[in-house]
Amino acid sequence: MQGMKGKWLLSATLVSVFFLGARSLDLRGQNPPEPNEPRPGTAADRAEDKQQAQALHERIRQDRERLQADVRQFGKNSSQARADRAQLRADKHAMKRLHRDMRRDHRIAAHRGHRRRY
Repeated sequence: MQGMKGKWLLSATLVSVFFLGARSLDLRGQNPPEPNEPRPGTAADRAEDKQQAQALHERIRQDRERLQADVRQFGKNSSQARADRAQLRADKHAMKRLHRDMRRDHRIAAHRGHRRRY
């Protein structure tokens, strides 16, 4: 009986440590902005995000053109085409992260404006 209680206690401890560790990883991902970055939701932050979005759009356009040219020249399964696809995928993922950041900043700005009215 005593051995069974010890196993349950050990299992419960391991599960709680696992969940606490996962929670701390989530919190670690929410880093505050760098000191030289504008505060989220401000006009300066929106302007910076807009510039980043324009640059990413341009990079994505160039990646697509490069991919088309490499597919024509080397074939669709060539190493050049695979590298271009990987770069295009990474740039699209960066654009998704930026859009997510812009939505979060918009919510922060709306919340600030809502609190100021009262």
